Amino acid sequence: MRKSRFIVIMFIAVGAMALFVQPVKAVPSKDTLTVTAKTSDNGKVPAVVGSNWVYAYTLPCNSIFSDTLHVELVITNTNDSTPQSYTIGFSKSGNPALSGTATSLPANFSLADDGNPVMKDIPITTGSLAPGDYLLNIGITYPNSDVSAGNPNSIQVKIHVNECAASVPTCFFTDSNGNFLADCSGALVSTNSGGTFMLVDKKNGTIIATNPGQFYYNYIWTNDGPTVDVQVQLSDLVNLVPQGANAVHAYTFDTAGFTQDIDSFNMVNNDGTPCGPFGPCTINVGEGDTLWVTWHLAYKGIGEQKPGAGYSCPGQEPIGAAARLVDANNTVTVVAGGCSASATGYNK
Repeated sequence: MRKSRFIVIMFIAVGAMALFVQPVKAVPSKDTLTVTAKTSDNGKVPAVVGSNWVYAYTLPCNSIFSDTLHVELVITNTNDSTPQSYTIGFSKSGNPALSGTATSLPANFSLADDGNPVMKDIPITTGSLAPGDYLLNIGITYPNSDVSAGNPNSIQVKIHVNECAASVPTCFFTDSNGNFLADCSGALVSTNSGGTFMLVDKKNGTIIATNPGQFYYNYIWTNDGPTVDVQVQLSDLVNLVPQGANAVHAYTFDTAGFTQDIDSFNMVNNDGTPCGPFGPCTINVGEGDTLWVTWHLAYKGIGEQKPGAGYSCPGQEPIGAAARLVDANNTVTVVAGGCSASATGYNK
């Protein structure tokens, strides 16, 4: 009798345990997506950084970026189910210069888990990029409940645009006919310093003229970048005053046919854009074109007592002027650096 009760009790206990022990459900397995970024049309090989394929570029100032990326996608059947297909898509974010219309993403497409790779192209073409850093993030979209992606599984495009190196202009003084000033040996001076002039005075010591009688400050710059609107800024007059309501003129030449000579000098002054006595003025300079600016000036000490300039060349009475070019749409950006010209005068 005792034995029967014991057996009954054991059956009851085992049954109670069976009520509380539930079978462990297996976690459903997923198919596996592999994303492989390939060498771009421009030969850029992407690097793996964390979960990203990274294309990194360094470009000159104001460059236009253009390249096509190639991405291989493949899904392998790792969920032990019958063959399946999934909708794969692309997304983009980041700097608007890259994530906007500059980047064309592939349309959504169906990809089977048969292990056969599919290649997709991503062309990117921007406008002119100012100096700075640009980032484009490209994501791959897929049904998370059925597919898992190994790393790396997304793409980044990083572009660094170098600061603009201001193009180097030339500047010099001429007389009213476009002739260079001479040094003490009589040699013509085509650079920004070393020229001389004479101060002509009456017997009472009053300056009545200079030789040459007037001066032109000249500034020449060739645009080796894209077309740009520049603002001509003139400054740093030393013992000089502008002549006339439009002492400043600016003219652009097609560099292919440009010659720095007196005919071109006259073209600037006769046909160039008038810019007032001191400027500034805005000029459109095409890619490869040459800008020539002239500033018509005269010695400001006429009618005054002669200075202590000395009576021998090169003398000690300075004259000078300067100019530079800035971006007309962003005047803190220097397009072409300042160039100062100077000369010295002596009493005759």
